[in-house]
Amino acid sequence: MRSLLGVTLAFFVSISFAKNIKKTPISKIENAERYSEETLQCLSCHMNAKAFVYYDWKNSKHAMKGVGCYECHRSDIKDPSSFMHYGFRISTLVTPRKCARCHKNEVKEHLSSLHGKAYFTLSYNQITKSYYLYLLKLMGYGKYTKLPYYKLLIKKNPSTEVIFLPKFLKRKKLSKYTLASLFNNHSCLKCHGSKVRVYKKFVDKVFLSPLGFPNEGVGRINPDGSVGSCANCHPFHSFSIKVARSPESCGVCHKYTYESYKHSFHYVLYKNLSKNLDKKNLIPGKDYRGPSCASCHMGAIYEDDLHTLKYPSTHNVSRLSAWKLLYGVPRKKNMKINKTLSKTYYIKAGKKEAIISSKPLRYSRSLNMTYNLSFIEARKVAMALCEECHTRAWTANYFATLDELTASISKLQKFLLALEKALKKKKVYTAYDYIMIRNLYLKLSRKVTIPAFHENYASFQSLDKFTLELNKYLNNVKRRLGLRTYLSLKRKYLN
Repeated sequence: MRSLLGVTLAFFVSISFAKNIKKTPISKIENAERYSEETLQCLSCHMNAKAFVYYDWKNSKHAMKGVGCYECHRSDIKDPSSFMHYGFRISTLVTPRKCARCHKNEVKEHLSSLHGKAYFTLSYNQITKSYYLYLLKLMGYGKYTKLPYYKLLIKKNPSTEVIFLPKFLKRKKLSKYTLASLFNNHSCLKCHGSKVRVYKKFVDKVFLSPLGFPNEGVGRINPDGSVGSCANCHPFHSFSIKVARSPESCGVCHKYTYESYKHSFHYVLYKNLSKNLDKKNLIPGKDYRGPSCASCHMGAIYEDDLHTLKYPSTHNVSRLSAWKLLYGVPRKKNMKINKTLSKTYYIKAGKKEAIISSKPLRYSRSLNMTYNLSFIEARKVAMALCEECHTRAWTANYFATLDELTASISKLQKFLLALEKALKKKKVYTAYDYIMIRNLYLKLSRKVTIPAFHENYASFQSLDKFTLELNKYLNNVKRRLGLRTYLSLKRKYLN
């Protein structure tokens, strides 16, 4: 009852606030002739109500080309997150479905990349599934845990007065599943993306579930059935290309890769000799000397004359990736991302949320859960990229040795999974094993193999620390498995 009262009060306060906003006459809006009538109506209020948003947008390419508030926020009745706002049907969520009105190819390329499948790879991946439940077990939490400061957090908290808090978040005791979801919501899902649900809906107001929103994860599942959030890289409301191309933007999620790149000579050249980073297509040697994440993984690739286009720029960040590094296997065209993703998944905008199903649905759009390039195709693209600056022999030596190193490291990844299987079979498998095997497994790709691909000492430094950590764990496993079983697995997978 209190939540409903709080929302009602917030609604009337917002109406009163809207009436008290000093509206700017349309005739005084700068460059008014560029914008639609609907956008001008938005600006007349929001220039004062949300001045920061206005100035952020005002200096953007969107504003220069006449793309305003309404062009991006307009929605339709099929979108569960839409609502009526002073005579216009809009949604606060600007999803790829809306961006595709102008940027159709970019959205299509994003969907075909690993970024577009980030939510699924996290949710169904055998390495991360149930991770937080095992962590909670190791921390000592039981099936339920009493929520401290209950009255302050639930009864008196200003944040709970303006939203509808789901029942499972209002209980005096939180279940381990709720607690695991809270951890996941504020960690992994921030990058991989959440499933955004419409929790309560009125004619002129929509409330999104706090477990899932706010979220700008790159693989976010939206209520309108689209996948992703362009704002994950392009900050709203400027949607700056320059910011999206900066290595620091990529480093927000790809921490270890960024740290590796930051200590390379490529980064030194990029930081000191790059310019014109907001151009559509960057020319190596002319616009930049040192490559960045974006120029390698997304940039246009040219022939030796730097005029003839060989591969166009793309939003498919996976086109260079010849290896499935997490599993240590070369990629094959149409190869499934994960064994558990054996079916094609379909996304449909439901009445309350995006529905994920393995069966085709009416008005559904297929999300292909496979790699679109083989090892050979991806390696050719990568070599063409490096040959813009380096000789063919230099490039060939570089990749030939890296590929052999990656293949050798993959044996250790398979060995770790075999140990896990053996521990389960002997019934000595614990939460500690679950966490350790996944951490070691992930460190092999994130802290050893990936830094090696980005040319710096971090690979050796990480390998040094990793080996000591691995050796300590293997001694523990050896005692529990028995020497004979352990040596048998070691001979099979590492020799």
